[in-house]
Amino acid sequence: MKINIYATSDVHGHIYPYDYAANCSLNHSLAHIYSCYEEDKTEYKLIVDNGDIIQGNFAELFIDEVPNPVVNVMNNMNYSIWNMGNHEFNFSFPKLKKIISNFNGTALMANSNSAFFNKYKTVKIGGIKISFIGINTVLINEFEKEESLAGLVIENPVPILNKLIKELANESDILIGMFHMGLQDENSVPNSGLYSVLDNINSPQLFDVIVCGHTHKDIEELFYKNILITETSAYANTVSKIELEFDEKKLINKNSKLVDLSNFNPSEKILKLYEPYHKKILEYTNETIGYVSGIVGNFNYDLEDNPLNHLLTEIMLQNSKADVVAFQIDNKNAVLKNGPLKRYNMAKLYSYDGGEVTSYKITGLDLKTYIIWSYDYFDYSEDTNSISVNEKRALFKYKTLDVFGNINYAIDLKKQGQHRLIELKYLNGIDVLDSDEIIIGMNEYRMNFLISKKGPLNGKTFDKTASTKYIDKHFHKRGTIRELAEDYFNTLLNKTYIYDNKVNFLIKY
Repeated sequence: MKINIYATSDVHGHIYPYDYAANCSLNHSLAHIYSCYEEDKTEYKLIVDNGDIIQGNFAELFIDEVPNPVVNVMNNMNYSIWNMGNHEFNFSFPKLKKIISNFNGTALMANSNSAFFNKYKTVKIGGIKISFIGINTVLINEFEKEESLAGLVIENPVPILNKLIKELANESDILIGMFHMGLQDENSVPNSGLYSVLDNINSPQLFDVIVCGHTHKDIEELFYKNILITETSAYANTVSKIELEFDEKKLINKNSKLVDLSNFNPSEKILKLYEPYHKKILEYTNETIGYVSGIVGNFNYDLEDNPLNHLLTEIMLQNSKADVVAFQIDNKNAVLKNGPLKRYNMAKLYSYDGGEVTSYKITGLDLKTYIIWSYDYFDYSEDTNSISVNEKRALFKYKTLDVFGNINYAIDLKKQGQHRLIELKYLNGIDVLDSDEIIIGMNEYRMNFLISKKGPLNGKTFDKTASTKYIDKHFHKRGTIRELAEDYFNTLLNKTYIYDNKVNFLIKY
């Protein structure tokens, strides 16, 4: 007998085959996944989700609708399990509980202090009892504000798993872990990665299969401690198909593969369900928030100062009162152009929809260390007289080349380590000294990495002087850079940003 389990993860609102930031159609989506699932005529099959499904691709515009349109789609796809991801908590725990109340399946998260979530769910299919345990990343405690979590604490999963898997091993035929975390510890936080959790629990071998998530990596099939591990990349690009084969109730074979969704047409049923929201998102994202002028020529957005750097710097400075700002441009195709700037343009230019500006008090030496680390993103080859992205840095979930605004600096990529930073001055021409006190405005997520064990400022703590992020009375997250951009354009004459063509940094290579 065979049982097929389809596992989605990090869908991030890609229900309809459309990228609203890029303003273009896609050949993958949750609608494609449902077609894939429906075309499988295996008698026994399940579909489960591993978190981060209700946020992203502007799905959050409808977070207050009842029922939530994404959850309504999940119900129509007959999802059995929904394990929580970190982005499920972007909208507050109280609001999430209301959203989950309309989900027909079972919402999981074992490692919290709340009795609201199921720690596990045992599903009987074809006479086989399959128990699913849900685990979420402990980093949520850092990602979200206390008022949003409303007393919820995400706990170390190890002691919880030690108790659960021992109990479930006796009452289940198969044990599957739904882990919203990657393989490695994140920001050096213990037990925030699958490997460390499995190394630290008492009986990891009792797991048969584990579905990972959060890191947006494609893991078709991996075995660790004889456990089958799989993860699908983000945005419904693929779906993990787990194939289990039994001789009576004994598992005799297990494998997984990632299904290429471009081979399927999107489900008409799902398209029809989400069509009204698709139209509303298009109307919203195509609204003009401001205008841009003064840009002449083309720019290398990684290696040259450019108009987008200056625009983001102005937006962040206006709202942070910082001396210096730091940010990254994740989208490799981000280009700021003259003319109307629509919401979808801004979403493409700054892709992190939760990004805010938090201000910290650091020293000139800290800033130098940070800048040097940032440009270690590149390796230089004397043999070919060329640069490339460092292999380790390329493996990060997000791009780790940060740009610095409201400061003058020069980098020579042919040099190594601290010698790469050949000049650092304030805009008035005065040198930045190691002992200077500086207020830097940046994203809190990045700072948490910088001060982690793997970061360039590991072991340090910095006073937080301000943050644009706040939670309004409806538990909406406010103060994001995308929101601040709209406020900024409203302060400009004719809502027009005029690029002054100044160059604040120089990269030599």
